[in-house]
Amino acid sequence: MYEQSEEDARRRRVLIADDNTDAAETLAILCRTWGHTVLTAADGLRAIEIGESFEPRVAVLDLDMPHLNGYQVARRLREKFGATIVLIALTAWDDTQNSQRVRAAGFDHHVIKPGDLDELRTLMNQTRMESLSQSGRS
Repeated sequence: MYEQSEEDARRRRVLIADDNTDAAETLAILCRTWGHTVLTAADGLRAIEIGESFEPRVAVLDLDMPHLNGYQVARRLREKFGATIVLIALTAWDDTQNSQRVRAAGFDHHVIKPGDLDELRTLMNQTRMESLSQSGRS
């Protein structure tokens, strides 16, 4: 019987959605070097389409995207995948009201652009349960 290594267990299907395609592709390249399988979307509708077939375990979403914003995408992904997905808001918006909206939309984490790469890597490697226990949510 094949035993999955810890490294294999930490590999994730990652969806990155950002209308800044250069930023999305740069992050995708970095995530691939970390061993993840990555797809990108340049708008919220495409993120939902990709998410339905790709079944990501992590989604990194910009909040200000065309067609559907990151909050809407997060709600739909959370509804479809429940606790099996870790949702990370990656945005330039850093204020209390926005942080509350991020949590209300179902995001597990809120990372301010450009983001700390070590932090982002750690968050991607967590399961939803690990994310909840670290943030004190249940």
